[in-house]
Amino acid sequence: MTLSICTAQLNFVVGDMPGNAQKIIAAAREAHAQGARLLLTPELAICGYAAEDLFLRPAFIAACDDAVKTVARETAGLKGLV
Repeated sequence: MTLSICTAQLNFVVGDMPGNAQKIIAAAREAHAQGARLLLTPELAICGYAAEDLFLRPAFIAACDDAVKTVARETAGLKGLV
């Protein structure tokens, strides 16, 4: 069995969870259209890599959670893509 994998090395912006989520959603749709069944994004793609002390703010964590839920909701119809 063959597994098609796509990587999404995009320009994620620190603190722009909604924007980063939209980039992931677009990458997931493109990967799915090309036949990929697994999309890999970098660690901290939702919040941006250099968030540092922002992780100590409850509102920042809540915004990250909301963005993850948005990605899950918007990509739910992409059958077979994880």
